[in-house]
Amino acid sequence: MTTEDHIIQESIASLGEINVPAALQSRIHDHQRHLMGLASSLLAGGHSRESVQRAIEVVMESFKHELTIAIAALVEKQNAQ
Repeated sequence: MTTEDHIIQESIASLGEINVPAALQSRIHDHQRHLMGLASSLLAGGHSRESVQRAIEVVMESFKHELTIAIAALVEKQNAQ
């Protein structure tokens, strides 16, 4: 496992368990791929592991908020049917 993998796994773990509907799984995978790119770029740019982890955690918190909104919209759509 690369340093980037470790940083992202630690950041994801710090958010706790998130149950995501299947309809959003591809969005999760895209986001994780972007996080890997961000971590790689920051590390290559000379940032410390700690600062990279903090940056990833900020992005993860933002994504968690977006994901919560998307899940609520899916539930609302399902209930309307």
